[in-house]
Amino acid sequence: MDETPLIQQYLQLRSEFMGYLYAMTRDAELAEEIYQNAAVVVIEKADQPETIRNFRAWAKEVVRRQA
Repeated sequence: MDETPLIQQYLQLRSEFMGYLYAMTRDAELAEEIYQNAAVVVIEKADQPETIRNFRAWAKEVVRRQA
C-alpha cells in the first residue's frame, strides 16, 4: 500500500467517488451524505494495522455498500 494515510487517499479520490455516487442516486445531497458515511468507515479502518492492497477498489466497495 502507498505510504499516504487512508483518509488522505480517500479525499484525493473524492471527485471519482462523488461522480459514482451521483450516477447511482441522481441526488447531490444524498451522494454527499453517503460519501461522508463512507469516510467514517475509512477513518475507522485507518486505526487498524492490517494493510489494504488496492485502496481504490476497497474504498469504492465501501462507498457502494454505504449506498
